Amino acid sequence: MKKIFACFVVTLMFSTNVLAENEYSLNYFNLGKGIGEVMTKITDFLKNGETISKEESHKVDVLGQEFMYKGLKPSYKTGETVRITYPMIATDTDYTFFLDDEYIRVDYSESEGFIISFTMPDRDVVLSVEGKNTMLPYNDIIKIQ
Repeated sequence: MKKIFACFVVTLMFSTNVLAENEYSLNYFNLGKGIGEVMTKITDFLKNGETISKEESHKVDVLGQEFMYKGLKPSYKTGETVRITYPMIATDTDYTFFLDDEYIRVDYSESEGFIISFTMPDRDVVLSVEGKNTMLPYNDIIKIQ
């Protein structure tokens, strides 16, 4: 897998060479000592496997079948508002939603079903739902998978 990154040209020329998989060097042409030091720092930064990005993306994994959730995106940025709906609703069933095993409050819409909304933290999260049949004489909770 080759890494791709953007370079900003400050002055004159500056090129990138891929040496081998996951290795690269930055070449600069007589840009002066100050710019040369900057280029060296960028090279060291990239050789450590880091990327030039201020925002990192994270994933919302769901326990159960993904098709039961609508509006899931492949990734979300830290601080982004996540809005997912859960339209697969059975009659006589109470639903409880959890984000990383902690209860999360949800809204309900006649047209969309349950609306799960939260701010994406700086990590991947797991969304799950439990259902309880309100017509049964016992109170067993069923994890929906």
